[in-house]
Amino acid sequence: ASSGNGGAAFNGTLMGNASSNGTPRAGSGALSLDGTGDYLDITSTVDVNQGWTISAWFFADVAPTGRGMVFESSGSYAMSFGIREGTAGNTNFQAYADVATGNDPFIDYQVPDTATAGSWHHILLAFTPSTPTTAGSVTGYLDGTQRYSLAIPANIGLAPANGFHIGTYRSADGRGFDGSIDVVAVWNRTLD
Repeated sequence: ASSGNGGAAFNGTLMGNASSNGTPRAGSGALSLDGTGDYLDITSTVDVNQGWTISAWFFADVAPTGRGMVFESSGSYAMSFGIREGTAGNTNFQAYADVATGNDPFIDYQVPDTATAGSWHHILLAFTPSTPTTAGSVTGYLDGTQRYSLAIPANIGLAPANGFHIGTYRSADGRGFDGSIDVVAVWNRTLD
C-alpha cells in the first residue's frame, strides 16, 4: 500500500497464504488471497480523525457466502469496506464507520452476484471530520459513482485505530476476502 501524493509506502507483512502473485489490475502483481486466514497486515495507519481518503481495486473470485473484507482498520472499523452475502442473487458491498460514541453508520449497496465474481471493482472512501457544530461524513464511490454517504455526528470522532488490514477485518481472525486486491492507496486528506 502507498500513501497518496508521492508519499512513503506503508510496509506490510503477508500473513497466512497471502502472496503478491495475484493477477494485477495495474502494474505487476496484486495481493492474492484465498479467504482462509490470509491477509496483509500494515502496522502504520493514518490518524482516523483527520481528513483521509482510501482507495483500492478488488476482484472477488466468487460471490461471498459470508463476509469478506477488502480492508479494515485494526483496533476499530473506522475505515472499513467489504462484501457480504446479500439477498438471493445479490452481494452487499458494505461501507462502515466506527464512531467513538453512538450508532455506527453503514450502507449496503447491492450488486448482482454475476457482476461481483470475476470482475474488477474500485472503491474510494473519503472522510471529512466533524467539527463541534457540523456533521462529518464518509463519502464512497464504487466504480466511479457515489454510492455511500455515512453521516458522522457533530462533535463526534471516529474510534481510534492502531493499524490496517487488507483482506480481513479488524481482529484478523475471520471475514477473509477471496480474490485479488490491488493498488491500495491512502491519503492524509479528504479528496474531492
